[in-house]
Amino acid sequence: MRAGVRKPAAVILEAVQGEGGVNPAPAEWLQRIRKVTKEHGILLIIDEVQAGIARTGKFFAFEHAGIEPDIIVMSKAVGGGLHWRYWALRKSSTPGLLATTPAPSVATSSQWRPA
Repeated sequence: MRAGVRKPAAVILEAVQGEGGVNPAPAEWLQRIRKVTKEHGILLIIDEVQAGIARTGKFFAFEHAGIEPDIIVMSKAVGGGLHWRYWALRKSSTPGLLATTPAPSVATSSQWRPA
C-alpha cells in the first residue's frame, strides 16, 4: 500500500527542543529516525543551534543517542552573539548538492573589494 506522498528530501529535528522548556528527544526515537532516514536515502539534519557546543554534557546533544546526522546546523551556538550561520556536512556529501556549494557573499567572494 502506498501513501501517495513522495519521499522527503530531509528530516530536520532538534535532539533537545529548546522552546517551551528543555525537552530532550528519547535516544530510541532518534535512533529509529536515523535508521529510517538511512534506509530510504533521506538526509537527517539536526539543529544544534540551542543545545550544541557541550551544553548537554557531550559536544552535540545527538551524541547521547549514538547517531550521526548528515548535516548539523549550529549557527547561534558558535556565533558568540553574532548572527552568522554554520553547518557541518558528512565527508560523503557530493559537491554541488544541497548545502555543499558556498553561497556568494562578502566573506566568500574573492572578487569583492572594499570601496
